[in-house]
Amino acid sequence: MPERREQMDQMEPLDILLWRMSHLNSQHERENVTNFSIRGHHLRHYFDLYRGKSPYELSRDMVMHIKTSIFNDENNWYSNDVIGPSSKDQLVYETLLHDIFDTYSKLPENTLITVNPAKDYLCNICKVGDHCDLWGGEAAIEDSLYSARVLTTVIDLGFKDNVKINLNKIDLNSGSCVLTPIVLEFSLNKKYLDKGLLHFAKHHEMLHTMSDSTYGILPEFEQISEYGKFIESLGVEIK
Repeated sequence: MPERREQMDQMEPLDILLWRMSHLNSQHERENVTNFSIRGHHLRHYFDLYRGKSPYELSRDMVMHIKTSIFNDENNWYSNDVIGPSSKDQLVYETLLHDIFDTYSKLPENTLITVNPAKDYLCNICKVGDHCDLWGGEAAIEDSLYSARVLTTVIDLGFKDNVKINLNKIDLNSGSCVLTPIVLEFSLNKKYLDKGLLHFAKHHEMLHTMSDSTYGILPEFEQISEYGKFIESLGVEIK
């Protein structure tokens, strides 16, 4: 995917649009996808597909969200880091974003989905991608909080035996101390992720992290406490 971004950056806008039209009509690449990875905090974007947004609507809305993000400064640092500064950059990013969501939405239900803190398809289409490295440790915690929210729903629906769960400790420098948060990753067939996210979408307008009542706006220490209780309840060895 990083290579595709580099290739498309060299293309003319008309050629990008033609690629988009022809690729969306082709099933060849999707038929060869056997394992699809999602970074934990990106689950909130895929969730919108389960609330009825089309891949086109989702990619368009994500671009607008990034361009108006609170992480932007007066030089639009975040938007330029993710999308790029030019109108062509936006066309390239939105085209690749659309392709990712369209591919995901059409994957067979037996496709293995892996959710973890590693860089995924969305990360790999960033123009620069410095924010991933800048926020690496903190993002890994956020990834696990979102992963826990989704995994909770899947387990509540009775599908725990269909999920492979891994827990690992990582060292995270935070000022004068070193934290060792427990990072959650899991894998399951898309069928079970579909059921979990569809169930959640029936009751919520957005995918939040650990609290049904506050949409993830709990103070950080309370979220970590809830997460710790959930991790303990899994009964999985921490490596």
